[in-house]
Amino acid sequence: MMSMKQKALFLLFFGVSVSVFSQSAETALQRGLRLYGKGSFAEAVSELRNVDPGNADYPDALYWTGLSRLSLGNYRNALETLDTLESLYPGRKPELPYHRGRILYYLGDYEEALIVLSDYSAGETNKTLKAASLYWAGECLYALRQFDTAETVFAGIVEKYPDSSKYQAALYRMELIKQKKIEAELLSILNWTHEESLRAQEEYRRREKDYDLTILAYQKRIAELQGDTTVSDLELSNEEYRNRIIAAEQKISTLESSLMEANTALSEQSGEPVPSYTDRDTALRLLSLKNDILALQNVINERLYSAEAGK
Repeated sequence: MMSMKQKALFLLFFGVSVSVFSQSAETALQRGLRLYGKGSFAEAVSELRNVDPGNADYPDALYWTGLSRLSLGNYRNALETLDTLESLYPGRKPELPYHRGRILYYLGDYEEALIVLSDYSAGETNKTLKAASLYWAGECLYALRQFDTAETVFAGIVEKYPDSSKYQAALYRMELIKQKKIEAELLSILNWTHEESLRAQEEYRRREKDYDLTILAYQKRIAELQGDTTVSDLELSNEEYRNRIIAAEQKISTLESSLMEANTALSEQSGEPVPSYTDRDTALRLLSLKNDILALQNVINERLYSAEAGK
């Protein structure tokens, strides 16, 4: 019979032997998959590359090498690996277009990725992969700023695939799209308001210019009347003098109304009050014009009085 010490040594030796045998029996593909499952993607790639091209495991090794590189962010290498797999073993992995579409998305080739993912999702029957491929197609549309179409795709995922792992992500994207639309509307309103403000300012400047020209015309006419003592002016009837004065006062009233409307429109459009210097200058000009009209009326009254007295 074996002593207790001998039994212990035998069990230890047997356990070590089994462990060594298990590790040597594990293939490179199995070791790579085990590392991939642990998230050790770089180590998985190193292990999977040990699979010989002549080995039956080689297609699977290429597939998982491509996915490991995708997880590492080595998108170009991942795409080359999966393209090599498809060229050597066409149709071996039906889900290959799904991964290829994702890689193209990460590379920024959104239009090509959208084509690949749309074609794949149209023929896919597996609900999990179909929902996932639709989600990434929606992401491509979102990146291309085709928000309405993207929202439709995400809404379809939420409605038809509530158990999908992409359900919450699709809901989140829908909320972002709503915010994008609100931002776009606000920006449009701001641009419109700015354009309207510029137009209002331009209209205000145009009216101010017309106002200046009108004042100059009245000042010129007043100067002419004050300096002209010809019989033709003296022979004007009282009614004609009154008509001229009434017409001048009406013009002043019209200018004041137009200026008030321009100020109000500019203030409403720009959201700011009209500059105070503009109001002050305008008021001074109107006051000057009114004084000139009053002077004109006095001159006319004096001339009428003189004409009547001389009869």
